Amino acid sequence: MARNRRSNRLPLHLPFFEDIPTSHSVVRLEPETDGSYTVIIDGMESSHIHPDPEHLVFEYMRWIALIMTTTYPRETALNIAHLGGGAASLPRALAHHFPASRNSVIELDAKLINLVREWVDLPPSPRVAIREGDAFAVLPTLRTARFDVVIRDVFSNSRTPVAMRSLEAAREQRRILNDDGIFLANIAMDRDQRELADEIVTLREVFGEIELIAEPSAIKKRRRSNCIAVYAPGGLSDDARRAIRTDAVTVRTLDKKTVDKLASGGSVVELGGDANAATVGQ
Repeated sequence: MARNRRSNRLPLHLPFFEDIPTSHSVVRLEPETDGSYTVIIDGMESSHIHPDPEHLVFEYMRWIALIMTTTYPRETALNIAHLGGGAASLPRALAHHFPASRNSVIELDAKLINLVREWVDLPPSPRVAIREGDAFAVLPTLRTARFDVVIRDVFSNSRTPVAMRSLEAAREQRRILNDDGIFLANIAMDRDQRELADEIVTLREVFGEIELIAEPSAIKKRRRSNCIAVYAPGGLSDDARRAIRTDAVTVRTLDKKTVDKLASGGSVVELGGDANAATVGQ
């Protein structure tokens, strides 16, 4: 993504090193030496805010951004849904790269939303509009085929709640995506890969073939990581594949044979009448 020249001076007005209770969590800001800072939620690194909005530190966010910036021209007026927001570093980056876009962010934590608006230089609504709510509950209220891109990045601590990994959620996410749209899901890739197998099988039930972007070391079960599941009509472009291979970490788009192997033993996740599963927080 393009880089804007911005000051690396640290925003000293922010409450660094304080544990700040929110509606559902405890947030802490930790400064870096380049004028950026990391947002830590319940002890987990959640977002990174850099003076350059398009400078993304988290690998999975870079992969998502690379797919989008190699797929769409900068002037495209995209309608983008962000299911899960954190400190909105990815919506902020995409809003700057695609200035005509509308980024609709669904975030469970109401107090965190207010703090983010104080701490982060977010573009105004509708370029970045943040709505309080549980993503699973909000999905049915969104208009059919409203979005060009749907990004699922819903986490509670280190896991995606079962409701957002379910067949019901996948169907709703496909419904709100237009016919030519792209769906991207940030998936926690544990070393045993059992949950990943269920994710692949469930998403395939709704979207058909999906592609995965992952680090080779995670595929070989050497460590826990994140991977990105991608549904794109016609598959990822050659430009997107080349861009992903140039990332700062060693990462690959996986061929169908590898995805089939990762899906082995997985099963469709269905909620049925499990109301408790459907109301798990983000």
